Amino acid sequence: MNLFIIPSWYPSPVSPISGIFFKEQACYIGQLKPDWNISISVWGQGQYYIPARKPCYVLNILKRYYVNHGQQYRFSLESNVHEYYNIALEWTSKILKGNINEILRANCINIDSAIKDFGKIDIIHAHVSYPAGWIAMKLSEKYKIPYVITEHMGPFPFKQFLSKNGDLINIIREPLQKADKVIAVSPSLAERINSFGLAKPVYIPNVVNEEFFLPLPVKEGHNAKSKFTFFTLGGMTPQKGIPDLIAAIKSFIARLSREEQSRVEFIIGGSGEEAERYRLLAEKMGVSQWIRWLGGIDRNEARYYFQHCDCFVLASHHETFGVVFAEAIACGKPVIATRCGGPECIVNESNGQLVEVGNIGQLSEALEHMYKLARYYNADIIREGFLQKFSRSAVVNQLEAVYYSILK
Repeated sequence: MNLFIIPSWYPSPVSPISGIFFKEQACYIGQLKPDWNISISVWGQGQYYIPARKPCYVLNILKRYYVNHGQQYRFSLESNVHEYYNIALEWTSKILKGNINEILRANCINIDSAIKDFGKIDIIHAHVSYPAGWIAMKLSEKYKIPYVITEHMGPFPFKQFLSKNGDLINIIREPLQKADKVIAVSPSLAERINSFGLAKPVYIPNVVNEEFFLPLPVKEGHNAKSKFTFFTLGGMTPQKGIPDLIAAIKSFIARLSREEQSRVEFIIGGSGEEAERYRLLAEKMGVSQWIRWLGGIDRNEARYYFQHCDCFVLASHHETFGVVFAEAIACGKPVIATRCGGPECIVNESNGQLVEVGNIGQLSEALEHMYKLARYYNADIIREGFLQKFSRSAVVNQLEAVYYSILK
């Protein structure tokens, strides 16, 4: 099979984490399907975006663009997974549709190069309905190739894609209507898309590499840890509910004896615009001594803390999926999450606790529950549940079934 992938977001030197899951999924498909050719279309997603509110950056962006404009090249991630580059400027979709026609032109050059290298493309797979879904629709019309959209947008849709009467604007609705198949990364997202009068998407979750995120091997004679560790990882933004967690920590700590208080710690990883405010909030609420702030961490560091914590907790206000929960259970750890959209398809009674969004009392009780009972959660059962739903083979096999159902 020849697969052409169009990601709306993609890692770059400017934003190395943006769209990383799209890139990784493409590599996992290539690893498990060595007889397939996977081409990824890159036009500098985010790297050449002109921000309307930061004119001081415009000149540097334009300089980089004019230095690299017109260059076309291919970079191999795996022997059968290749990135095709042809850059285009981007800006807000409110102005001349964000230069979408130039972006479409870059994608046409990329798909022409992939066809030249590998022959006819069988399936176009777009990640997110705009711009990638819209581009896939246009390429499908031009090249007569079926296309799939995986929707990740959350909350769906972003505000700029809603009309004044609360309906989807056409650049979102049309690609979703015309797609040969639409995939949603959580059941709640599938329901939300369906609520706009569109066909209900098939649910296929995001994928996590089970060979990277895995439990620590059991060591004989391993001494018990001196402290019970809660680990949190997320951007320091309002969506992640860090103030709710801090309030719950205060309530939880107050119910412990002094001896118990000395045996608890919270490790919080992640960077963002609200980081300093959250640190000050923890000081104001008198819980700083129990919190260690890591700031931004990389994948290897994240794995270390997943593996060495006793419980993972994140009090998000909204998650389309919540890959950090899947990474935690991949490491055999119990989790605490909120019923905010995505975690409901990850967290169950065998691997953790779900609480209502913004309910500090429930969150505090869940912390106490895990402090007392986390050792009774079976790491092998948690890991096996992960493997069945979110491992590379589990997800890639579902994608393969979708592709072949379309081709048939």
